[in-house]
Amino acid sequence: MATGTLEDKCVWIYQAKKLVSLCLFILAERYQTCLGCENIVPLTALATRIVVTLTDPKGWKSFKHENIRDADIAVKKLIEFMTTESTIYICLRRYLMKLGLHVPSRQKSVASADDSFLITASAITLALRPFHFKKLDASGADQFDVKDAYRQYLSFILTVPYLTKRLPPLLLPALKHQSSLLPCLNTLLVRPTKVECCFSLFLL
Repeated sequence: MATGTLEDKCVWIYQAKKLVSLCLFILAERYQTCLGCENIVPLTALATRIVVTLTDPKGWKSFKHENIRDADIAVKKLIEFMTTESTIYICLRRYLMKLGLHVPSRQKSVASADDSFLITASAITLALRPFHFKKLDASGADQFDVKDAYRQYLSFILTVPYLTKRLPPLLLPALKHQSSLLPCLNTLLVRPTKVECCFSLFLL
């Protein structure tokens, strides 16, 4: 539908926005809404995988290669919605703030541990997703200002207390990679005090 008629595209983006909002709500409220629920971990894992897939046209299997530009534009609109209207970074921060604070069940299975890692990996992927938009086949009027995403990434993600101790070591290089970190800091060069504060919290 994302590469179909104009009506199909409108329906797709409307439904995708609703689905993304629901999935981010599940991620942000994971422990409050269903504390002790055995199905909340796989449900949250499914929700995050849905958003990751919706925002990655390379993972779509039902459209032709010649429609790649339509797919990129559809994803661009969804990513723009995520960073401007659905407060994705606030949701991700709420999730990250819970990591390390939640007491796991004594009966936690290997599958549950794998799902928990998948959720966190998906959350980090979504945090970096707006920065990957520059690689999509969209230009001119289809572009949006990514600087606001960098500001939100720094303000809501990199300022999570003890962030590096909350995340699995395998995920840290993605957060620290210069392709995301340096442009993020460049947007705040006029406020060195805030940058220094964010760095100190990030390196704790």
